[in-house]
Amino acid sequence: MDRALPSDTARLPAINWRPMIFAGFIVFYPLELLRRGETAPAEWALAVFAVVSFVVLLAVAIASWQRRRPFSWVPIVMGVIGSYLGENAAAAELFFLFAAAIFPWAFNGHVGRCVVVTILLLYAEAFVGVLIGHKAGLEMQWYLDVPIFTIGNIASGLWIVGMTLGVRRLARVAEQERITRDLHGVLGDVLSRISARSGQAARLLETLADTVRAREAMAMVEVTSRGALADVRQAIRRYRSEPPNVSRTPSASIDWRPLVFTIYIVYLPVSFWRAGGGDAFEWLLIAAGVVLFLALASMAIASWQRRRPFLHVVFLLALLGVAFAPLTPAAMLFLLFAAAVVPWAVEGDIWRTVGLIALLIGIELLIGAATTLLRAGAADRLREIWWITTPLFTALSAAGYLWAVRVCLRYLALAKRSECERIARDLHDVLGHTLSLITLKSELAGRLLAESRDAGRARAEIADVQSISRQALADVNRIIVGECTETLDTELERASATLRAAGVAVECQRESVWLDREHEGILGLALREAVTNIVRHAAASHCEIRFRHVTQRYVLEVQDDGRGGASGVGSSEGLGLLGMRERIEALGGSVRRDVSAGTRLTVSLPAEARRA
Repeated sequence: MDRALPSDTARLPAINWRPMIFAGFIVFYPLELLRRGETAPAEWALAVFAVVSFVVLLAVAIASWQRRRPFSWVPIVMGVIGSYLGENAAAAELFFLFAAAIFPWAFNGHVGRCVVVTILLLYAEAFVGVLIGHKAGLEMQWYLDVPIFTIGNIASGLWIVGMTLGVRRLARVAEQERITRDLHGVLGDVLSRISARSGQAARLLETLADTVRAREAMAMVEVTSRGALADVRQAIRRYRSEPPNVSRTPSASIDWRPLVFTIYIVYLPVSFWRAGGGDAFEWLLIAAGVVLFLALASMAIASWQRRRPFLHVVFLLALLGVAFAPLTPAAMLFLLFAAAVVPWAVEGDIWRTVGLIALLIGIELLIGAATTLLRAGAADRLREIWWITTPLFTALSAAGYLWAVRVCLRYLALAKRSECERIARDLHDVLGHTLSLITLKSELAGRLLAESRDAGRARAEIADVQSISRQALADVNRIIVGECTETLDTELERASATLRAAGVAVECQRESVWLDREHEGILGLALREAVTNIVRHAAASHCEIRFRHVTQRYVLEVQDDGRGGASGVGSSEGLGLLGMRERIEALGGSVRRDVSAGTRLTVSLPAEARRA
């Protein structure tokens, strides 16, 4: 089953064109024709077609991914074009390799589909090899090189897609842990004191021995609850305004799947073997190079996930590239992986990346100069590898991974911001209402005690304060884990009790229809916010609450006869109403507020949930 991306991705810019840096690899197609020397006009026309189609298809894939539109046809078209161009140029393999890299994104990380596509691509590459391999002398390319890169690209793409999904979960966990500590510090002690003081007042009233001290205790409950309400509002403002810290996100156990990138090291022994091999000592050196490469790659993966410095891995890989260059041109793999590691090691810092990549390219040019002097017979081929191919791959790989790192960090920030906003809305909707109710009941109990009219009713109100404060603690726990929903019937009962306690007559009409959990929770929070506003601001004497099902929509109406638009407070929308709109509109619904005669709040939701 496809994994849907969280809604925080909708906040990214519509289209980020920086991934188009990967289109730079198509430069190898015209470079191959230039290297041949004499080339027919028809071949140059095909080269133009190759470049234009490659760039256009990559742009379509990038735009479709960010707009959440299907684009599995893009890599299929790439594969077809690659098959057609295979006889004209060896660089046509780029179409197959990019098709392999795009499929995981097109399938949103679906492993089963990507496995099927891998098999089909390998079959298509073998078919191209049969058609043109013997004619063009490209058997090894289509039977070994391209299949290995295809498997590596699909596996790497699967890991990167999975990482962009998983990194959000880690970010949310980090924010939940941080806000858990904040909620415990801000509210845990306050609510405990509210419960303790209301209990003291209840005990004093039971004996009717000291009503003065009971009134004082209830006054302290009121002051404390007002302070808690102010703390909640301050926490909401802080969560909405502070920049998220993305540098200390804890990781779960180390994810070793990125080791799939090391599949390319197979070219070190393969290249050495294809060049004729060597004696036992040289083969021992090749084996040691493979082991050291895997060890350094593992060190980089573990260090990135544990947030430990690992820039030394870049220099060690570069050193291996210099050491193995005299043995085989495949030593460029060490330098290419060093370039890929740089953006991760410097946490996406652009200028540090540019400086280190310039250093690596300089090393590659020096290696090219030295190896061509030592191996004069292969000077032309080595100059092309070390002065053109490797520097181009180094620059393009570093640019691509720099984009990937910065997107990864941006997703971390967006995921944390999304979690902060969710918890801020829930704090306002759930605890704002609860603390307002505590304050209201404390005031009522205090008045009853001051007038010495009804000690029994005062005791009942104080008992409610105790119950509500305990419920508030439970609400905190539900907020932390993202489960802040009650049934609509429960919310209607709570709303009626709150309004009656505030002296507002209530009339409720609830049509009997089935509601799923998501709709019920959203409508319940909307009702809670509406009632809180009536109690705080409306000065109403009567309220009507109606819920019904109308033409495939759920409609909740809350109408009061209070001040409406006559008050500046009543006519403006605060954080609560804004949060309500965000929740409702995320499900494809709407919120209308009419303050011409009292206040009428109308919340409408489609009967089927529809994510924006």
